[in-house]
Amino acid sequence: GGTEEGMFIRPESIDIDENGDVYIADSWAGKIIVFDADGRFSREWPVESQARGVAVADGRVYVLDAGRVLVFTTQGEKLGAFFLRTTLKVAILLNPKEDHKNRKGSERSP
Repeated sequence: GGTEEGMFIRPESIDIDENGDVYIADSWAGKIIVFDADGRFSREWPVESQARGVAVADGRVYVLDAGRVLVFTTQGEKLGAFFLRTTLKVAILLNPKEDHKNRKGSERSP
């Protein structure tokens, strides 16, 4: 592994979108790495801290990062973020389609 394009150091989480693209959250390299359905490197983008988890749903990539969830397009454009309590982290990653912003304990960032 390594920090070069398409390489990872410590993969923490993985998800696959409806097209078969594989998204890997690398906490030590602080990035999301994407491979196509045939296993070829496609793209990657940095996250602001450590990428602890990743979930892909409805054209959005949700990245768990130090007590908040960052939301990106599948091409890596950041759309926003929201903060949450520890008890909600698993719910977000397991149910990304649910409207978590209205759950008790979560807050929208400005």
